Amino acid sequence: MKRAFAFTSNQRGAGRIKLTFIVVVISVLAVIAFKGLPVYITDQELQHDVKEVARTSAVRNSNEAQIRKELMKAQEGYWVTLPENTQYSITKSAHGVQIEVDTTIPIDFIVTTYDYKIKIKIADADI
Repeated sequence: MKRAFAFTSNQRGAGRIKLTFIVVVISVLAVIAFKGLPVYITDQELQHDVKEVARTSAVRNSNEAQIRKELMKAQEGYWVTLPENTQYSITKSAHGVQIEVDTTIPIDFIVTTYDYKIKIKIADADI
């Protein structure tokens, strides 16, 4: 019986190290989710809005200025504002509209900054 108690007293710190490791891992995952999730949601909203604008502008036969205005209007409701250097390439053809969006959103983590790249290419035929 004495031997069993002696064994556990030698290993008291192992539980604290494991708990500390688990808390650190959960904290890192929480920071990644807290900082990255709004950018991911913005990416998904942007893809949806570009598809919607391409579809509706092909039906309405909108010009490039109207398409750009609709994209800027949709951009106001995003969780994360898109940078000023966001590039919109709008091409009209006889078959419809092709919209390309190219931007980079920086995600500032505590230790480093990650550049989340968004490249969307939607043609009216893809819809």
